[in-house]
Amino acid sequence: MKLYDTKEKAITEMKRRKTMYIEDTENDFTYMENESSENCIVFADELSKTGDDREGEFHICVAELEVE
Repeated sequence: MKLYDTKEKAITEMKRRKTMYIEDTENDFTYMENESSENCIVFADELSKTGDDREGEFHICVAELEVE
């Protein structure tokens, strides 16, 4: 987990990581656009070609924390 001082910086990093995983042809991760949102990107591991079966998944998400 990383902390950023602005939401914009966190979103920029999230988009960078999304692009990195999509462009990496050596991995078995599939970007799940229909399961992703503005604040959370979902990747499936070893997604089957015949359906939504998968070995696993991971999420890259942004959450805002209040600081006093």
